[in-house]
Amino acid sequence: MKRTPISLIGATFALSALLAGGHVQANDFCDAPDHVEVPSVTFGGTLGAIEDPEAGPACGPPITTGGVWYTVTGTGNTITATTCPSDPVQPGSADFDTRISIYCGPCEALNCIVGADGGCGFFSQTTVSWCSELDAEYRIFVHGSEQGLFDLSVYDDGTPCADPPDCAPAVLGACCLPGPDCIDSTESVCLDAGGVYVAEGMTCGEIDCLDLVPANDGCENATVVAVPSTTDGSTILANDDQVDFCPPVFTGGVPGVWYLVEGTGNKITVTTCSGDPVQPGAADYDTVLTVYCGDCNTSTCCKPQPLNEGGCDDLECQDAVCELDPFCCDVWWDPICVRQATFLCPTVCAPVFCVGSNDDACDASFLQSTFNWCSEAGRSYWVLVNGAGSTGEFTLSVYDDGQACDEPPICERCEFECPATDHVENEPNCGIPEDIVNGGCNSPIGFTSDCCTPNEGPGCDDLICQFAVCEIAPYCCAEGWDAGCAQLAIDICSVCDGLVYPMEPILPGESYCSTVGATNDRRDVDWYKLQLDEDAFVEMTVTAPFSPIFGIVDNFGIDSCEGLSVFVAMAVPLACETTTVGAYLNAGTWYMLLAPARFEFLPCQTEYQLSVTATKPGGCCFGGGVCFDRDEEDCFVEGGVYLGPGADCFGDDGDVVSYTSMPDVEIPDANPNGVTDTIVISESMPIGKLTVDTVIPHGWISELTITLTHVESGTSATLFRQVCEGAVNLDATFDDDGLDIECGYPATTGIIAPLEVNGSRLAAFQGIDTAGSWKLHVEDRVLFEIGRLEAWTLNIHTGAPVPCELPTGRCCIPCPGDCADGDGTVGMADLAAMLDQWGSTGSCSSDGEPIGFRHILELLGSWGSCPPCSTGSSLDCSALGGDWLQGSDCSVPCD
Repeated sequence: MKRTPISLIGATFALSALLAGGHVQANDFCDAPDHVEVPSVTFGGTLGAIEDPEAGPACGPPITTGGVWYTVTGTGNTITATTCPSDPVQPGSADFDTRISIYCGPCEALNCIVGADGGCGFFSQTTVSWCSELDAEYRIFVHGSEQGLFDLSVYDDGTPCADPPDCAPAVLGACCLPGPDCIDSTESVCLDAGGVYVAEGMTCGEIDCLDLVPANDGCENATVVAVPSTTDGSTILANDDQVDFCPPVFTGGVPGVWYLVEGTGNKITVTTCSGDPVQPGAADYDTVLTVYCGDCNTSTCCKPQPLNEGGCDDLECQDAVCELDPFCCDVWWDPICVRQATFLCPTVCAPVFCVGSNDDACDASFLQSTFNWCSEAGRSYWVLVNGAGSTGEFTLSVYDDGQACDEPPICERCEFECPATDHVENEPNCGIPEDIVNGGCNSPIGFTSDCCTPNEGPGCDDLICQFAVCEIAPYCCAEGWDAGCAQLAIDICSVCDGLVYPMEPILPGESYCSTVGATNDRRDVDWYKLQLDEDAFVEMTVTAPFSPIFGIVDNFGIDSCEGLSVFVAMAVPLACETTTVGAYLNAGTWYMLLAPARFEFLPCQTEYQLSVTATKPGGCCFGGGVCFDRDEEDCFVEGGVYLGPGADCFGDDGDVVSYTSMPDVEIPDANPNGVTDTIVISESMPIGKLTVDTVIPHGWISELTITLTHVESGTSATLFRQVCEGAVNLDATFDDDGLDIECGYPATTGIIAPLEVNGSRLAAFQGIDTAGSWKLHVEDRVLFEIGRLEAWTLNIHTGAPVPCELPTGRCCIPCPGDCADGDGTVGMADLAAMLDQWGSTGSCSSDGEPIGFRHILELLGSWGSCPPCSTGSSLDCSALGGDWLQGSDCSVPCD
């Protein structure tokens, strides 16, 4: 079978350690320790050690690997145990990141004395000290975040100490853990493990932990809550939820509880924020809120089954999955089988659809969360409350804003089939990120594969071909690659036809269809190539029945995509959404990619559609000499006048001179003083246009404010101010001709327009002299997440700006109050018409409000003849509410 059950992983690791020449340590268990003296230095190792159940929940640092045990007899002094090579008294050592926990008492009822991870300065080793009782026995447990070899140094300070910890056997009680599971432990150990301590002296055999599991543990058991409402809840002892990634927070595999909210047609808010201004919630732990829509699944095919239990309750779905993956019936119906059932059995396992999620967004506490969405009246929405790796108690507040909204999220699985008129990308099979099947990036030339001939063992040397064949015939990877497997490879694998597929450039304006697929450890990545003869604004539009990650790769227009990982523009939309990303690109060869956003089961040959447009931008004039490069549609939307394709806002950009600084300095956390870096320019040149490149790795960029200042002129522009909630890393170019910012992952990239403050962007620097000091100031105004100002660049276009001149024309201006006959004169007929419409709306209502005294005053103020015409630009005419005709003047009468 192709997968190993979790219960076998530990044994397999131990076996591999033996085969590699290691051994299971003699002191691997609490009841078989080695004794060390005070003082002493003892060589040891944790290689091959398995996790010791007697160590129980952590004493100090978490126990994540196997460790080894020692005993030491108390001296009545303070004893130190250390692996620190820098210890000033008696150094130890280690070749891995060690952790040390000190216990006393019998193994079946250990008392935690002290534990530590670190304490050695810059070293990854550990030191702990404790006041020892004379002749008492202490147990030293050495473990770590990994395994390796060490020298354990033990010594005391020679001075008697007071108040040693009590080493009497711990009093145990039943502790219920998530699962639910039960262990006998002390109360403190139980609470540290996230459990519920039932009663001291009561054993696990006397209680049933199932009675303590929250009633709404699981989507199918969701508690119905009203809008508005406030509900107390707890995730303690809840089970992990196997749910899809719901951006921007990964919420799967964490204990949570569920609530059911009915949509109102308004925007609904769910919150645990104690500082919520409308209806506060609360939480005593780090909550995460995720909202889904669709239907919960009750079939056992749609959720993981207990370890080593195969099959599920819907036989038709079970057969469909197990034909593809026999492991699911023969060994275990695990999370991978559930993913397969989701796609192969849509009527049984119709998935819940992601609406959105939130973690740490409250002003009052970074541990609380809030999320709101546009709801559809009568639609069921599922609210999952879990946490960032922790459990606890909370108060969930639900309310709506009372305002109808008209864009509720998609809640039904979309059916997608490529139109017959689309071009097909030449990729016959699913692949892995190198995408060698269709001749994409890193495609080997002249590659020969043993997939095309029978082999002695299972599988073959081309992973893509092996994957494609074994999806059809699992035998080929489980038992042997026989003649039948080789024939399958010849039929479906390009590595067997002796051909290398070229990557032909795609054509702007055309639509392309292709296929991808994914498993839990690989996914197909499709690459596309676009050749531009001249600079253009390029948009990439994708529609897919899965959540894709796609975008334009930053290869600087060079005909090579090797080793690239940064996007000029990218998006990770939800399934079924048609999404467009775009960027201004220079002439050259550019690459685009698309892949499933997540490593989860997606059937091979799942189709999607992609199209690309390339538009040469032109100047967009806003009057007063203000001009930006825009395409025609964006210019119209922003209220400008389009000057035509290729029309530039600048007569001659001149040379582009760049100045770069690489300070690589930390940005002070939660400190308004921030960090400032300076570029000093000695050359004196007039600035025609200015752009700024920034490279700022940061864990939460919405904490940042970025400002550029030219000291000598006092000119300043704010580039970025606390946007992109939840996004990390900023690697972008700020350009007045850029687009509005699109927050991305794993970084916000591309050419983006800076923030407009008081009508000023980088255009504020046009015309000033370059000479002097340029300061980039970066502030981080919020606690916790940190980052660095790694590098920044000033790009100065030295050509002088040419103010754009708007074309003029005739503007026919509507006459206020001329509501009866439109004759260009306000008179008695118009007054009579207005009185006839009193208290209602009609032709005499200039603002759509019921006719009242304000409208009478407006009419009387316009009494007599109105000037029906003026000459000016379309923007001037638009401000007057008039009808504009380019190239004409008032000698041409208005209609």
